[in-house]
Amino acid sequence: MKPREILHILGTAQPEGTSLARIVQTLAAHLDPDLYRLTVWFLGPHGPLVDTFISQGIEARAFKWPKGALPFAAAMATRHFDLVHQHHGARAIRAQISAPLIVHVHGDATNPEIATIGADAVIAVSHYVARQLTREATVIYPGLPTHPGTQNPEQPPIIGMATRLVEGKGLEILPHLDLPAPLEIAGAGPLRPDAPNVKYLGWQTDLTPHFHRWSIFLMPATNEGFGLAALEAMAHGLPVVAFNSGALPELVLHNETGLLSTPETLSADLRTLIGNPALRAGLGHAAQTRVRTHFSPERMAAQTAELYETLLSDRRIL
Repeated sequence: MKPREILHILGTAQPEGTSLARIVQTLAAHLDPDLYRLTVWFLGPHGPLVDTFISQGIEARAFKWPKGALPFAAAMATRHFDLVHQHHGARAIRAQISAPLIVHVHGDATNPEIATIGADAVIAVSHYVARQLTREATVIYPGLPTHPGTQNPEQPPIIGMATRLVEGKGLEILPHLDLPAPLEIAGAGPLRPDAPNVKYLGWQTDLTPHFHRWSIFLMPATNEGFGLAALEAMAHGLPVVAFNSGALPELVLHNETGLLSTPETLSADLRTLIGNPALRAGLGHAAQTRVRTHFSPERMAAQTAELYETLLSDRRIL
């Protein structure tokens, strides 16, 4: 039997779309290639993520939107896809799709009434996101492999962040923090609050060297639909200090894999961890174990394949 053709529709092919692209890359690496062949189309101009997929043997192209609407429709009319997995795109895209359609909701659903109209099934990246939707969704957490932790206890501690520099990421709190150690922030965007002891690293293609240097990962966002950067830090054995909001409590277990904080307690919580290397190590080890047991790539791929098979079986019956 030939592999089923699965089309993934993503948004930007620029570096800021890396988080969504990584989820699809992980699926491609862990789904059975004898059963599924993935294609990726971006709704935007050509960018480096197109080349990243192609270098991994995954067919990919970009449609510069909105001028790309007609080429997109023409391409859709000439290709046979067994299933479409939409991560990004307006409701109008769905009118051009005849195959079973999954809508994957990754963040806050700004308009939950229309976010999933036309979908045969819905995936939410967290229970927090699922609660915002007006129809039932299957919660499938993103998955990541774990990596050996290489933090040097003799090295002066550094707090790390990786985030887009935009509203909602907690950046406004930085000038009010009493930081017990230097804070390094990897990311790009228009917001760069001036705060003492804070260094902006710019966009980083590979965060691994920074995870090896950092002692704590900070995520003070208030509306994270999931928090993939926090999960990546946990996969590298870092304790996470995050706000008790959005989906972050689904990742971070308070006093087990990190600390769930508030604006009032954040400085004190950071001081607690900076002053206790043994506590940091214990929380980081537990964080890594939690990623292995609850957020593995194999688990994400298996749950996604199960949903694919449900829709494809229903299609064959019809």
